Amino acid sequence: MPTVTPLCSGSIEMDRSVLITGKAGEEILAPVIVYLIEGPKTVLVDTGFGELEQMNDHHPGFTCHRSADQELSTVLVGEGYEPADIDHVVLSHLHWDHCYNLNLFSDAEIHVPRRELEYAIAPKPMHAAGYDAKSLGYEPPWLRVQMTPMEGETTICEGVTAFPTPGHTIGHMSVAVETETGTTVAAVDAVPTFDNLSGSADSAYKLGTTVNDFEAWDSIRAVDQRGDRILPGHEWDILDTNPPWYSLTAHLTSFRLVSTIHAKAGGFRAAIAMMSGPEEGKDSLFTWVVDAVLCCSTVPESLIYSRLSTVARLENRRGLSATPRHQYDPFGRTWPHTSQPPRPRLDRRHCQGRRWDLISPNPRQWHLNEVESAGSPSNQNSRSHNWC
Repeated sequence: MPTVTPLCSGSIEMDRSVLITGKAGEEILAPVIVYLIEGPKTVLVDTGFGELEQMNDHHPGFTCHRSADQELSTVLVGEGYEPADIDHVVLSHLHWDHCYNLNLFSDAEIHVPRRELEYAIAPKPMHAAGYDAKSLGYEPPWLRVQMTPMEGETTICEGVTAFPTPGHTIGHMSVAVETETGTTVAAVDAVPTFDNLSGSADSAYKLGTTVNDFEAWDSIRAVDQRGDRILPGHEWDILDTNPPWYSLTAHLTSFRLVSTIHAKAGGFRAAIAMMSGPEEGKDSLFTWVVDAVLCCSTVPESLIYSRLSTVARLENRRGLSATPRHQYDPFGRTWPHTSQPPRPRLDRRHCQGRRWDLISPNPRQWHLNEVESAGSPSNQNSRSHNWC
């Protein structure tokens, strides 16, 4: 029976609203995933993005990252395959982060959704950037490649079937694989993350960026109903690897760094307390957290918060936390479900030891001094909140 292995071929910094509508303003680091299917034939679903400098130049709203061990050929070698060993390449759609590196697979049959190909040749102006279209002066990576168009449900090989899941793009397709444990669906961007499957009382699903909301809704429902195991397109949890910053951030959260932030008198006031961990080393860790992460880092503060939240979600899904995911806050506090807590702006130019300036939107400043208190989050504030 075939098996499916999701592999990381890089990552992209983006606004979370790209993956989940309504989450604008939160910067995240999302993995770029390809799927290796081993069966009667060796199949690769998607091929990732291109050269970093070119991608970052073409797409200024996104920042691409890829280490040497995430190069597509290196990733495949790690699984015991050379690019020449791949029999079939299936392109789920032709967005720039899914269809580069095709030159590696000159011996493979490359499959592409016919509707997607017809549209991507000359997309409308609002979609041109997503396809690196010729109208912008670029040459799409697939333009000079011989490809086999797919229409409707298409059998790639025994046990491997591509099926239409439009909505994210005109002709998006996902891949269903019959494995020993049931049907595994490489959903790709029909279901960008697991959060898209966790709806609310008003809506069963959460959509990401789409060209057609109605088709996208039907597609995510089709994937949900068809798959015993679903592999989203930009979800760290399905990978054996962690985000490049995970070990650093997980170390911080293992000591339960608690940040309690209050809005007050037109400014923001913050208090941070170390809640657990060895007594020796608390001071050094406290200073290290501030100097190495908040003060000296060039990463936006909003991204630090997002990364800590991602660690919390991953630890919960992997059974490392007993706290429900929607209530877990890596900073040790909980906040209202409908809104995120106010966050101070930390100006690293003012960092001096254990004293920082937290700059509010108005000229008034609050100074954060050495934390005095410790204890459980419940002792810090008697009000009960939830932060999703």
